[in-house]
Amino acid sequence: DYTWEMNFTGSTWLRPATVQDQIRIQGRSNVTVTLGSDWTPRGTTNWVSGIAQDIIHLTSVIGNNSSIVIQLEEPSDLPPGPDGNPAPPIIHRLADGWINETTGEYNYTFTVPADLPSSVYMLRFVLNFAD
Repeated sequence: DYTWEMNFTGSTWLRPATVQDQIRIQGRSNVTVTLGSDWTPRGTTNWVSGIAQDIIHLTSVIGNNSSIVIQLEEPSDLPPGPDGNPAPPIIHRLADGWINETTGEYNYTFTVPADLPSSVYMLRFVLNFAD
């Protein structure tokens, strides 16, 4: 967060103005991931933990209301689209919540849906940064 201060002395057509405000510069970030177990039978519980971090500086994302959503992608059984691309996956929301504002860490437990066929699945971690 930075203090933004602007002073405009005016012109022939515009009046003078002064603004002082706080601004947040957002960068790009990712998450580290530690999965409790690589193998999780359907309908059972597992956990995932990690840290949200700046991808350039590799420092923890702290001091804001950042949330995380953990999703499982199940391949769709729909036919490919007219352009030949595969149908989008079916998304199962496994867990969601806030990252720790002080450390940038998260730790969530989830249950694998019991109706999924046995397979290898992708997990997606979505960070959302709010005011």
